Amino acid sequence: MSKEKVLSLNPDLIILQDGGAAAKVYDDIAKIAPTIVLSYGDGNSKDVLGQLRDIGDVVGKKQEAEDWISKYNAKVTKYRDQIGKVIGPDKTFSIVELWAKQTVVYGKNFGRGGYNLYEALKLSPPKAVKQTCWIRMKAF
Repeated sequence: MSKEKVLSLNPDLIILQDGGAAAKVYDDIAKIAPTIVLSYGDGNSKDVLGQLRDIGDVVGKKQEAEDWISKYNAKVTKYRDQIGKVIGPDKTFSIVELWAKQTVVYGKNFGRGGYNLYEALKLSPPKAVKQTCWIRMKAF
């Protein structure tokens, strides 16, 4: 998105995802509105709940963020118990996106519900997915 397009949106706050590109545009974008950068997809990244806490803090809604996280965690516990009755601990689960010319497999850190499924609900990926997406490619 161009700087002009961002400017036309008249944002009160801009949140950039740092994948290396944020540093290139930060100075220009920060002239439009207060701007924060969230690390994403590397060893310094916070999980989604940590990012929610950071955003809640920045926008003055720290308690609301904590309340939401508490409700989320209560639901996770309930659903983890329900899923555990259907899917045994020896079963694995994959997040796969099929495209016309490629297939993409996601891990716990790259969206597509990975955090919810692998971290919160404690579903297990196949060994090859864990080896590739957790160990070699920490971004996924």
